[in-house]
Amino acid sequence: MKKVLQFLISRRFLLILAAIGITTTYCIFPSPFYLVLPLYVSLFVGLLTSKASRYSFLIGGLNSILYTITYLSFGTYMQAFYAFFFSCLMQIATFFTWSKRAYKDSTVFRKMTKKMYIGIGTGFVLTYIGATTVLTLLGSKFIYLDTFTSLLSILVTMMHLFSFRETPFLHAASSIIGLSLSIALVLEDPSRWPFLISGIYGAICVLRSTFAIQRLYKEQQNAKKAESKGEAVC
Repeated sequence: MKKVLQFLISRRFLLILAAIGITTTYCIFPSPFYLVLPLYVSLFVGLLTSKASRYSFLIGGLNSILYTITYLSFGTYMQAFYAFFFSCLMQIATFFTWSKRAYKDSTVFRKMTKKMYIGIGTGFVLTYIGATTVLTLLGSKFIYLDTFTSLLSILVTMMHLFSFRETPFLHAASSIIGLSLSIALVLEDPSRWPFLISGIYGAICVLRSTFAIQRLYKEQQNAKKAESKGEAVC
C-alpha cells in the first residue's frame, strides 16, 4: 500500500496523468496538432524543473519556439513575444550560466538583497503600465491578464538566469496566475483544454521545484560553513 501511495504522488505518475489528460481532451476537442505539440515536450521540461535541473532550461528554451507559433495562433501577442525573445533565448542562456556554476544537475544559488527587491518591484510596475498601453493600441486579447502573466514570466526568467533562491516562489505565483489566462482561453474556446491541463501540471512541477531549490541552497550553505570551519582550524 505504501508503494502505491508513493507512486501516486511521484513525478512519473503526474507526468503520465497529465499526458493522458492532454491526449484525451485533444481527441474530444481536436485542433491542429502543431498547437499542442509543445505541451508534450513541456511534460519532460516540467519533470526536470521539479528536480531543479539545469537541463530543463535547454529543452524548455528550444520548446519555446513551438510555443511562439501557438500563442500567435491564439492572438496573445505578449505571450508570443515573451516565448521567443525571452523564454527561448534566456532559457538557453540560463542553461549555460548554470553550467558554469554547476552543482550536481543544478547550480549554485544566491540570495537577493533589499535593494534588488525595491528595484525589481518598481521596474515591474512601470513596465506593466507601458506594455498595457501599447497592447491596447494593438488590439490584443486579454490585455491586462496577458501582460501581467507575461511580464511576471519575463521577471522569473531573468531571476533564474542569476540563480536567485527566491525565484521559485515567484515562479510558483506566476504559474498559478497563468492558470487564470488558461481558464479564460478555455471559456472562449474548449479546444484549449489541453493547455489548461498542461498549466496545472506545470504549476505542480514548479511548486515541487521550490522545495528542491531550498533543499539544495541549504545543502550548499552547510557545505560552505563546513569549509570555513575547516579553513579556520588550519
